[in-house]
Amino acid sequence: MSDVQLTLALRDSQAFASLSDAQLRHLVQAMRRVVLDEAGVLFESGEAGGTLYLLLEGVLLVEWGDGLGADQVAMARIQPGEFAGEMGLFDQAPRSATVRAETACVLYEFAFEDLVLLEEACPQAASALIGAVGKNLAARIHAVNEALEGLVVPDVPRMGYRPAHDTPPPARPADAPPRSIGHLWARLTR
Repeated sequence: MSDVQLTLALRDSQAFASLSDAQLRHLVQAMRRVVLDEAGVLFESGEAGGTLYLLLEGVLLVEWGDGLGADQVAMARIQPGEFAGEMGLFDQAPRSATVRAETACVLYEFAFEDLVLLEEACPQAASALIGAVGKNLAARIHAVNEALEGLVVPDVPRMGYRPAHDTPPPARPADAPPRSIGHLWARLTR
């Protein structure tokens, strides 16, 4: 995929449709093309953050867990037009998950330093990118909230929230081992 194809893909995106051609060129010039083969790792949990990736072709798999292979839990799939690693752009904290290519992928990388430079060169393009990332994060938070809604303990109010149902969760045997967050994610992503 060339810069022209990236420009056309961004132009078709609602998030960037309001940008002029010159503003869009600034955004495209700030991004670097990344090609990932099937099963290739984009980044691993614990690695330094600081960049986000815009997926244009292929599918990425987001995995979480304490180890590799069987200990990893698939949390989400990232489709073309979505971002990966966007939290790292803003907080620059270590990655919270591993992201690998489920299929061959074409992505565009954008670093925090690029955001600073883009803000100076073309504030409208920087604002559009931040808005698109914000909408992406909000959609993910809404999805997690919906999944968690059924897991709230009915008798324990949380910040004024009371679930619409009053069926308690099934009882766990007293000698059952504690569940890890990985089990929770597995349940949420079924």
